[in-house]
Amino acid sequence: MSGVQPAGVLLYLNVYGIEDIADRHTYMHASYEYAQALDWHIIDAVNDNAATDAPHGDRPGWRAIVQHVENPATAVDGIVFHSLDDLVQDPAQQDEVRAWAARHGCFIRSLLATESDAAAVGDDGGESS
Repeated sequence: MSGVQPAGVLLYLNVYGIEDIADRHTYMHASYEYAQALDWHIIDAVNDNAATDAPHGDRPGWRAIVQHVENPATAVDGIVFHSLDDLVQDPAQQDEVRAWAARHGCFIRSLLATESDAAAVGDDGGESS
């Protein structure tokens, strides 16, 4: 059997400020649906509950993402964010995250593709969101 393997992706979900359980479910489900619609294999979905001004290196969820990506035994092709702003809002820090991901052969995809996300979208050979 031959064929192209679906991309293996990690979902990063920062639920900070989303207090209503139904709203959290909707937020999280959107990321799952997005990845599934593109026939991507979801390796893991990692939740954080941290304000966007908290250093991303101090967040347990982001540290889990880093461990997955930097583990040679885990084939991570990309990271899906609801918005890259959920991790960092500063454009320079977003560039650092994009560069780190690129060094590890990962694409970054944002569901919302805000202005600050624009440079991260579409670099994986897929369609822009």
